[in-house]
Amino acid sequence: MPGLIPCPKAIWLAVAPVDMRLGADGLSLHVQQALRSNPCDGSAYLFRNKRGNRLKLYRIEAKAAGLTTDARKALRARHAKPRLKLYHAWLAEARAAVPDGTGTAKAIDYTLNRWPALTRYTDTGHLPIDNNPVENAIRPIAVGKKNWLFAGSERAGKRAAVIQSLLGMAKLNGLDPAAWLKDTLDKLPTWPNSRIDELLPMKWDQEAD
Repeated sequence: MPGLIPCPKAIWLAVAPVDMRLGADGLSLHVQQALRSNPCDGSAYLFRNKRGNRLKLYRIEAKAAGLTTDARKALRARHAKPRLKLYHAWLAEARAAVPDGTGTAKAIDYTLNRWPALTRYTDTGHLPIDNNPVENAIRPIAVGKKNWLFAGSERAGKRAAVIQSLLGMAKLNGLDPAAWLKDTLDKLPTWPNSRIDELLPMKWDQEAD
């Protein structure tokens, strides 16, 4: 019928991820080399991006969520490390084909230069795969920084940073930051300096006096 896409002669699915930057000509050559057939013979070819490896790393973390620290470390060593090794090899190969100074070259260099830090989590069972919790914690500050762009002085800016850090620490410890701050301010005038650390969010006891 007019307007309908004709049924392909055959459908081929690439098992391994493919660099989609190859474009139509590069993918056609890939088909010729892999299948030794004419890519224009009426068949359909399905490719998946190399980002699939990144998604697999997070699937591994999802499986490790309920494991002990030692079991999570073993799972990462068995499944995540091999994939990261392949990804590193691909990055190095891609970098050699990219001109210096381009945005792609800078992005690849950024990743390769920080590779030990990026893969450090696979040597442990307690480190997270990314720093998203930290990013989420500082998001309110990043969003509102224009509102407090002018703190009055450098010392005032440092004080603001300390206060924001303490409020963030209270949240991480499951406290109501406003309740912790009010209680701490109420106690400070008569609180002994030798016990000041007891007022920190991780040690806070609302009933202490």
